[in-house]
Amino acid sequence: MIFAKKLKQLRQQADWSQEQLADRLNVTRQAVAKWERGAGFPDIDNVQALAKLFNTSVDELLDYTRAGLASAIREPLDLDAYPTDMKGYSASDLAVADKFADADQIESLNRHRRLTWWQKIIDFFVGAGTLDMAFSGEAIGQLKGDRRYYLVEKSGRSWIVEVTKTYIERRELAETFPRKGLTVGDYMYRRSGFIINPNRK
Repeated sequence: MIFAKKLKQLRQQADWSQEQLADRLNVTRQAVAKWERGAGFPDIDNVQALAKLFNTSVDELLDYTRAGLASAIREPLDLDAYPTDMKGYSASDLAVADKFADADQIESLNRHRRLTWWQKIIDFFVGAGTLDMAFSGEAIGQLKGDRRYYLVEKSGRSWIVEVTKTYIERRELAETFPRKGLTVGDYMYRRSGFIINPNRK
C-alpha cells in the first residue's frame, strides 16, 4: 500500500494523468490504476522505468515496493546452537523465539514466488505449487530449513523475520499484516497458522 501511495504522489507531482503515465510505460491505464489502488504491482522492468521517469533511484522506489517494510536489521546467527526440542519446534523456531522472547505472538509464514498469468495456468494443470519450486526453489529451501520466515507481533507492531543458518533479519511493517497475505516485490507471504510460543520454557 505504501508503494501505491508513493506512485500516485509522484504521478500527481509530475502533473500526469494515469493515462499519460501508462503511455510513457507502454502499459494500460487500468494497470496504473491497479498499482495505485494497491491491487497489483509492476514488474522489475516497469519499476526501473518508473525510477527513470520520476528521476529517482530504484533503491528509493524499492523502499516503497517492500510494502512498507523498514530497512533490514540483520544480525549474525549460529543456527546449530539451537537443536530441535521435543515440542516439534525447529532450530529456526527456537532462534526466533529466543530473539523475540517478549513478543505477543510469533507465527510461521509461507513465502511463494508470484506467478505470471500463464504460469498460473500451467501450475493449475501440473499441480499447485509445482512452478513455485521449479522457478525459485523457494518452497524447497523452506522445507530443507535453509531459510524460514515469521511474522512477529508485539504491542501493535509487526515484523517480518527471516532466519537462515548464518543470520536473522527483521523488517518492521508500516501497516498491519493483511489477512490475505502480503506481497513484497515478486513474493507473497501468507500466514501458516503455526504459532511459536515465545514463552515455551
